[in-house]
Amino acid sequence: MARTILVIDDDPAQGLAASVFLRKYGFEISVAQDAYSATSQASQLSPCLILLDFEMPAGTGADVYKRLRMISQTSNVPVIFISGRKPEEISAMVGESRLTRFLGKPVDWTRVVDLIRELLPGSIPDAAAPDKPAV
Repeated sequence: MARTILVIDDDPAQGLAASVFLRKYGFEISVAQDAYSATSQASQLSPCLILLDFEMPAGTGADVYKRLRMISQTSNVPVIFISGRKPEEISAMVGESRLTRFLGKPVDWTRVVDLIRELLPGSIPDAAAPDKPAV
């Protein structure tokens, strides 16, 4: 399985924070900053997981999510929505799935790691626990 996580967020600080934090766990991070480039980048990378913002230029996270689910390379890739909107609100818009989780901002990176462990069993050993980034 590829060890690449695709961060789709128009805020460069989120991509940087994901890079700083998740590389400590052995993941490579790639960033798409708008909905338009997100699906093409996702299909080229075939990431193991996607962190997806909801409000972005060129479309919403819901639009991206629907397109990702129609592409064979990404149809079964776990997605964690991370947004300033309430998680329940986004969940109601895109629907529940065994491969989809919802978090609010500001990002709790410890919770992100917990969700990665849940969605990608065995990808992060329980003993691995670096410090949280200051972003």
